[in-house]
Formats: sequence, C-alpha cells, structure tokens
Amino acid sequence: MTLIRNQSIGRTHAATLARTQTGVRLYVTYYSFSSLQKTISVIPTVDHGEDHNAALFLDLNDESLAPEAWTMTGQYWTTKRREQNDDTSRGTWGRLEMRFKRRQTASMAVQQLCPMDREWLTNPPPHKRPPAQPVEVAP
Repeated sequence: MTLIRNQSIGRTHAATLARTQTGVRLYVTYYSFSSLQKTISVIPTVDHGEDHNAALFLDLNDESLAPEAWTMTGQYWTTKRREQNDDTSRGTWGRLEMRFKRRQTASMAVQQLCPMDREWLTNPPPHKRPPAQPVEVAP
C-alpha cells in the first residue's frame, strides 16, 4: 500500500485486513518520507512535513455495496513533531477518510487470504444498490 499525500509518500511496513464484530478493518503501519516536489499540483503546499513512522486503522463502510461506493474511515497516529523545533512534541493523530480504488490483484496475495475472503474477492456477491428515488415531472 502506498499513501500519496502532497509532498510526502508513505510506504507500508505491514498491513492486515481483519473481520471485526462490526465489519471489515484494515490495520497499517508505514513510514512517511517528505519530498520537496509536490505530488499533486492542485493541493496546497504543506510547510511542516517531516519523515515519520505511523500507524492507522480504517473501517469499511459496507462491503455489500459496489466497490465504487466504498469509503474507509479511521484514525492515525504518527511520530511526527507537533512543533517543528521541539523534539519533545512528537506524536500527531487524527481522523481520515479514504475512497477505495480497486487495482489488479496479485495472485500470490489472493492465495494467502482465508477461504471466505478469497471467495469474496474472486467471486464477489451481487452488489446492494440504493433504492431508486422517485422523480417528479412537472405537468
């Protein structure tokens, strides 16, 4: 997993997908390194970026929806300084939301999944569609 933010890129150390009592949760630890070059030109420049380690979890909103409707929300924690010149201020945290984008799956990764998840990935269930909204037509 690669997290691309303006002027930084996070590379995954470890990630695991787990089924919880409330649904599907993704746990990730990663290392984020800063860059002078902006990744996406339309996003404003960040003036306080620095290299850091981080961890996050993301909960999937509803796996029965079509993948295009998936949203993952959660929390993150980092070793980044809150005050740029104060080494004792390490530790930032917050909430985040991501939209899911399906990529081509690697066959070796699929083989490592438990049978239920492998089946779900290779033969997804029919997607739940939101009910159609009535349309009013003016006379």
